[in-house]
Amino acid sequence: MPRGSGGHDILVGTNGGIFRSTDDGVSWHAINNGVTNPSVYALTSGPNGSGGINLYAGTFLGNAYRSTDNGASCTRSRRASPPGTT
Repeated sequence: MPRGSGGHDILVGTNGGIFRSTDDGVSWHAINNGVTNPSVYALTSGPNGSGGINLYAGTFLGNAYRSTDNGASCTRSRRASPPGTT
């Protein structure tokens, strides 16, 4: 994920939530503010049209989260049922 001064953040989704590294993986910091189910199975990012980055995460229970502030906070954007359930 690009950031200022030509640097990049590394983001990972794990069973413990979303983590960011700003120092090439030397240290990691949880960025789960607003994520109620931390089992993250999918994670992606993209430009938000205002020069920033949106972050999207999908969790085990079918929740989808979006961050519009580079991961500082997340909001649940929709609720879906897990595969095989109704």
